[in-house]
Parts: sequence; C-alpha cells; structure tokens
Amino acid sequence: MRNLLLTEHSRKGLPTNKVVLGILLGAILGAIDGGTAWLAPEARDKMIPIIVGATIKGTVTGLLLGLFALRVRSVPLGLLAGLALGFLFSFFVAYHEHSHYVNIVTAGSILGLILGYATQRFGRAGHGLEGLKDEGLG
Repeated sequence: MRNLLLTEHSRKGLPTNKVVLGILLGAILGAIDGGTAWLAPEARDKMIPIIVGATIKGTVTGLLLGLFALRVRSVPLGLLAGLALGFLFSFFVAYHEHSHYVNIVTAGSILGLILGYATQRFGRAGHGLEGLKDEGLG
C-alpha cells in the first residue's frame, strides 16, 4: 500500500521535495476544486477562469505549506496551517464573488487540510539542488 502513495522518491528515483510535492498536488487539487463549480449552473459560463483561479490558489497554498513543512515537522500543525491557508484564500475568493460562501470556503479548507497533511507526511525535506546533491544526483 505504501508504494501506491507518494513516498520519499518518485517513480523515476528522483527525490520529491516537500515544496515540489505541495506545488504539484496543490495544482491538481485546485483544478479539481475549480471543476466542481460545474455543479452550480450559474457558474458554467465561467468555468475556465474558475479552474485557472482555483489552480493558482491551490498552487500557492501548496507552495506555502511545502515551505512550512521544511521548517516545522508536525502533522497537527501542518493540518492547522493547511486549514487556515485554505480557509483564508477561499474566503477572499468567496468575498470577491459575493456568493456560494459555504461551498467555496468548505472546498478550499478541505484542499488546505489535504495539502497540510501531504506536505508533512510525504516528500523529503531537501532544499532544491542541495537535496539532489545529498542524494548523489546533482
């Protein structure tokens, strides 16, 4: 089961940095989050900007949580930081839209929780090229 999850190394054998993991997972989850706007009929004509915006929001959240995970090694604090960032960014989006507060904030908070957990639990703490050099790859 562990081999199916994101582990210390990607399938190609290169280390997966916590920041890179946060960015990639944030972009994927953000795009999925944005895609759920299809469930609201009045949002269907704005799907492209919604998906792009949610992807950017997820990417930024993942970046910040990845950086947080490099400094702080605590799953509970990662979850709290993820919840706070997800809530904050989603609230700004919902405030700008003036509608669907509960749906937007709930989805963004869940995205933040998942990213907070993933960046704490998976990936390595190496810093960019220094991490690759430590693995003998750089």
